Amino acid sequence: MPFDIGLALAALIVAVIGTLKDDFSLRTKRILVGAAAVTCLFAIIRAVIDDHDKTFMKTALISTLVPANSSYTTLVPEIEAAGEKRLFDDSPCHHNQDGMACFFASKSDTTKHATVVLNRSEIAQMYANEIDKTSNDKLIKAAFDQSYEATTGWDEEFVDKAGLLGMAVCYNMFDHWGSDYNYDPKFGL
Repeated sequence: MPFDIGLALAALIVAVIGTLKDDFSLRTKRILVGAAAVTCLFAIIRAVIDDHDKTFMKTALISTLVPANSSYTTLVPEIEAAGEKRLFDDSPCHHNQDGMACFFASKSDTTKHATVVLNRSEIAQMYANEIDKTSNDKLIKAAFDQSYEATTGWDEEFVDKAGLLGMAVCYNMFDHWGSDYNYDPKFGL
């Protein structure tokens, strides 16, 4: 804050002196222009730092969001609408505190199906977008377009989503969530 005030005062001083006095020497005019340029440069640097800090704080805050169960009444229809655009007409979605899985199918074409798994971070981002009244279309499209191949390996995102999917399948079959899922390359999911 003091730095911002100092920049504002420096800009004010340069502007007032440059406007009120007409009979400056060329050297003095150059000094004033240089001072204005330096003030502007510092203001730009400060703005970039502030923007980075705001982005970091926004990301950190979003990562802590955990939507209430009632929030899914607005999140799920967005995902179902994206499924309808892809000609799916059956789409049960199951969620818990770790994420959500939606199973898409077509009643007219039984070979057409898709599964969308959103982890806790993606759900938090969707919830933040909902609060901010911004669209989730980009995030949902990315989730639909994401495919995993067995050859890509067991990275953290894949294993996390595989665990979520396994729990959602159990819920879909037995109407009961498992207490938790754990994973490690040594023992799997």
